[in-house]
Amino acid sequence: MIQKLRLKFTIIAMVSMTLVLGIIIVGINILNYKDVVKRADEILTVLSSNEGGFPDYMNHLNRRGDIPDNGFRKPKMRFNDSPEVAFESRFFSVLFSDNGEILNCDTGRIAAVNEETAIEYAQNVFARNKSQGFIENYRFSKVTGENGNIRVIFYDCGRNLDNFRNFRNLSIEVSAIGLVVVFAMIVYFSGIVFKPVVESYEKQKRFITDAGHEIRTPLTIIGADADVLEMELSDNNEWLSDIKIQTSRLNELTDELIMLSKMEEGKDNLDMSIVDVSELAEEATMLFSNSITAEKKSLVKRIDENVRIKCDERAMKKVFSILLNNAIKYSSADSEIKLEVGKTGNGARIIVENNIEKPLSDKDMEHLFDRFYRPDESRNSELGGNGIGLSIAKAVVDAHKGSIRLKNDNNHFVVEIKLPIA
Repeated sequence: MIQKLRLKFTIIAMVSMTLVLGIIIVGINILNYKDVVKRADEILTVLSSNEGGFPDYMNHLNRRGDIPDNGFRKPKMRFNDSPEVAFESRFFSVLFSDNGEILNCDTGRIAAVNEETAIEYAQNVFARNKSQGFIENYRFSKVTGENGNIRVIFYDCGRNLDNFRNFRNLSIEVSAIGLVVVFAMIVYFSGIVFKPVVESYEKQKRFITDAGHEIRTPLTIIGADADVLEMELSDNNEWLSDIKIQTSRLNELTDELIMLSKMEEGKDNLDMSIVDVSELAEEATMLFSNSITAEKKSLVKRIDENVRIKCDERAMKKVFSILLNNAIKYSSADSEIKLEVGKTGNGARIIVENNIEKPLSDKDMEHLFDRFYRPDESRNSELGGNGIGLSIAKAVVDAHKGSIRLKNDNNHFVVEIKLPIA
């Protein structure tokens, strides 16, 4: 159980760390990409305002946006970079008439694209409804002039996009390495943090086992003395009968606590062998047949033959005993109890179903596997039992790497167990 708790803690910590780191990395890269696009759009704004070229920078400084009338829109200049930007930028443009005829193709400021490719890109953009976007590494802007001509300008963002991609890949790699390091640290330090808990839990299990064995001796003596007194006394003594009943209950509880502790210690304490679960189910129904008849209830069984798994036979017998005993005790009067044992793709499935007088609450369903938990204290006191049966059943199933599930639907209580082959 402690190992499962430690594993759950590690998973939660790693998932949380991954989510936080992922949000940060994604956020930084989105902002980085938007900055690349924003810078490209600013340069395209300058180019579209000057017939697909840069204005004279000094003239721009003197006149601050006094752009010649060239038939295109005249936005205010936002060109605040150094004069070197005009020489570093790589771009090309194609001018179309309003009916799509090519009037001009300018590729003088780029070496990677020839005129044929430039026209192909421009015609692709001309056919689109978008005025801005990307074609490969080129950011484009489609501008309509006052005379109806359409100019498509492409700005080469290759270098900036390469920087963006390099940073993105580097951030992902560094984050992955960081997560591996964090995982190793969490595993290491969780061992230190959980060490006192593990020691306490182990001491608790040892105490239950040792105390159980120690309690058995005086209980055995009390039981033997009660038997001797019963033989000596001619009349039935109600106090003596009560002593024997309570001694029997304590013996049963001690045995169950020892078994629960043993099951929780894991698979290493199991006596594993190939067992025919179908035979165990048949034996259990025979053992409880008198109790079922006495309670005026009926048993419907559907048990497939030769359902074999590797398990602890004694522990599996206890599971059948617990499930059938609970079904008999807590089913409504004149009800039907169903037992199903069958094969699954990788093991066995056991289902026990019985009617109950009233559905259990969600709170009760959450705690039924807890030790000594009783949904209905008054009814449980009448029926006997100590509220530890389902805890043992779950511990046995967990020790066999199986699963146990409880369902409460329309006054039907169902226990479903799945056990692997090995």
